Amino acid sequence: MNWWPGVDIVKPLVDEGTSQWSVMCGEMEQELPPLAEQLLQCLAAEPWGDGVEGMAFKVKHLSDDGPAELAARCKRLPKEFVDAGARVSKGIDNLLTTDVQGAYDMERGGRSHQV
Repeated sequence: MNWWPGVDIVKPLVDEGTSQWSVMCGEMEQELPPLAEQLLQCLAAEPWGDGVEGMAFKVKHLSDDGPAELAARCKRLPKEFVDAGARVSKGIDNLLTTDVQGAYDMERGGRSHQV
């Protein structure tokens, strides 16, 4: 039964998409944290020097904790993306289960089925 005219959820396509999402997340888990660490190491080297211009650059560059926040997000994002993919997959499964249950209930004359 299609409760949403014009909308079809094709489970194999959803599964393929979430599989590709997982592969991308795996790559991010491998690549982003080392890049974030490399960024922090470069910042720790203070390549701008200790002259007036260098100090002005440092103040501007590090204001609002920009690079450190970027590094922290790069370390945190892969897990958030993995979690989002799992939530989408579970949401689709729940939606399809509800759709099947709704069709079953309609066949029984609209009576609810207790699970």
